[in-house]
Amino acid sequence: MHGSGSGISHPPDWDNLGQRLTASGSVAFDDVRVGQGDVLGTFPADEDESSPRHLRLSLVSLAFQAVLAQVLVGITAGAINEATRYTRDRSRPWPASGLEQAVDDPHVLTGYGELTAALDAARLLADHATRALTEADARGPALTPTERGRTALTVSAAKVVSSRLATDATSRIFEFTGARATARATGARPVLA
Repeated sequence: MHGSGSGISHPPDWDNLGQRLTASGSVAFDDVRVGQGDVLGTFPADEDESSPRHLRLSLVSLAFQAVLAQVLVGITAGAINEATRYTRDRSRPWPASGLEQAVDDPHVLTGYGELTAALDAARLLADHATRALTEADARGPALTPTERGRTALTVSAAKVVSSRLATDATSRIFEFTGARATARATGARPVLA
């Protein structure tokens, strides 16, 4: 990170829930010279999109998406594990259920089963996307536009599925854990694997 006066600043425009230390948000450049070689994923200036190097360098954006898909799968797995532990150890059953423990509620069990099955599918798809990206990169200059396109579709599918699952799971777990799980003290507990 550059100090003040360097022409690079980070406006405080990113304070989203659960997003600390993600290096997200804006970066402002004011009268800063940046060489083409200093930009990650820079395309060769003397080559057009038909260049094999240009095509291979275009994998950089796919790599970011593949990494994000894996991160989302990991976050979802952690959320489900922590919610399961909370449900087993602390949740109370719905009063009219007649059950002694929330973990015995068939609706809760079904919900966790559905989320776990979806997590397994997302994990497999994210792993498939990672393999597809690795294989495309290994092709080097022999990578074809069709192969790059197939890789993009695979990575995009993994990103879409993992994003939707993360949003769905982190919302649905509150149905299974109950209102007490939203207490500030619960969120301050360390996440155990």
